[in-house]
Amino acid sequence: MGHQSPPTKGSDRGSDPDAGPPEGGRAEWGPVPFAWQHGSRLLLLEAGPRGWLMAELRFDPAACYYVEVRRARYRWAREAAGALLSRALAAGDAAADRTAQDLQRWLAAR
Repeated sequence: MGHQSPPTKGSDRGSDPDAGPPEGGRAEWGPVPFAWQHGSRLLLLEAGPRGWLMAELRFDPAACYYVEVRRARYRWAREAAGALLSRALAAGDAAADRTAQDLQRWLAAR
């Protein structure tokens, strides 16, 4: 299922680890993107005002942060989901099946 992921290098999220939640006591991060991780690879899928965004990141253990490998925008959810699932296929059929099921649940919950 989708999870909040750690910030990438240069991200404003989490830039001040000592900062608490905003006024009112609750952190407002917005909708949680779909996240799929396999080894050092992290795929994110999120709906935005200009369409669907699919991003691929890789964890750099020497620097201890994620590096963005690619980012693409799609007009339709089915196009973005297809792109994400095609990347998940590289991890094998079982991983792709689990990812498809998790993605379906995430989409249904939106």
